Amino acid sequence: MRCLKARLILAACVAFASVSAVAQGAQQRALAAVPQDWLVTPGEAIEFKGEAGFYETPALRPRALVPLIDILKPEPAADLFFTELDDSFIVHVNTGLGEEIIEKTRLFIPNDQEHLNKLEAVREKKREIFKEEVNVRHKDLVTLFNDKAFESKVWEDLDKRCVACGNCTAVCPTCYCFDILDNINLDLNTGDRTRRWDSCQTEPFAKVAGGENFRKTRGMRQRHRYFRKFKYPAERYSRYFCTGCGRCTRTCMAKISLKETVNALAAEQKYKK
Repeated sequence: MRCLKARLILAACVAFASVSAVAQGAQQRALAAVPQDWLVTPGEAIEFKGEAGFYETPALRPRALVPLIDILKPEPAADLFFTELDDSFIVHVNTGLGEEIIEKTRLFIPNDQEHLNKLEAVREKKREIFKEEVNVRHKDLVTLFNDKAFESKVWEDLDKRCVACGNCTAVCPTCYCFDILDNINLDLNTGDRTRRWDSCQTEPFAKVAGGENFRKTRGMRQRHRYFRKFKYPAERYSRYFCTGCGRCTRTCMAKISLKETVNALAAEQKYKK
């Protein structure tokens, strides 16, 4: 690896069969030399390529760089994954594209033990801050959302409280549903088709021709949202679509808490951690 004019510290990362790096200053410096049309957020990857767009094998993607900043541990789906260390970043590079960026930017130098010690100290501090508040093991969430959960009384409670504002889906980093609108001009020969961001929490979302609505009540729509985060994507992509960020809970006008809902389902099924 080249170390000329280095602003990043590069290190081997055996756990992810990749390399790591520490970026001096803000991570934007590391991306300054990256062509802007390469930069893609996880949401954009999902929006343009579907649910598998972000999680498919990075090597199969077009030249689209996905940079992320971690909370507790690196996410191997990202090309460049940043962990902040005081005035620098340690960057896990998980793909060939990420390695190419490292080579072309010439901002990287080898790390030393001091940086690795700082990394471990940062992670240990985060472990102390981020306490487990969900009474279900991570791997068991998918089994918690079973037939019993589908018929749970919990959704009746949410039905009474939810105001169907759609705030939860508006702030969720993995919600990407949209609607298609056709606008016909007066000549009946021309017009335009527009894609509009939509929410599964609004009443018209599941309504089809003839007026039939597959999720008429707010409780049914809340249930769909939870199953859409913990059940359906886990079975299809082996990943949950909840990042644990807590934005839906903070923005909910009815004070519906995702953690409390999951804990209520666990208590109802007498789940033991």
